Amino acid sequence: MVIILSEKKNKSPESHLYYGRNLIASYQVEQADREELEIAYQTLNAIFACTPDGLVAIDDALVIQQANRAFSLLVEMPPKEVLGRLLTELLPCPELIARCLR
Repeated sequence: MVIILSEKKNKSPESHLYYGRNLIASYQVEQADREELEIAYQTLNAIFACTPDGLVAIDDALVIQQANRAFSLLVEMPPKEVLGRLLTELLPCPELIARCLR
């Protein structure tokens, strides 16, 4: 976003129009960026949900933040019960955990 502020106290109608045009241009760029991010978000969610492989997103403490249906089937738990659990609870595999922590 670019906003140009002048030290001059120019209160002419032209300065207000210029400022307004800057705001409109900034808003249009921001809106286009939001739309692009929304499309990317929807695409990634579709891939995450539809892949036949079990996928899980974890945070730094290995707490499950998101899991797809295939992962829920793999650990034999409803999807909502998987969220918030430690990955080590559901997949007690030391080699896998060591790789996640690298």
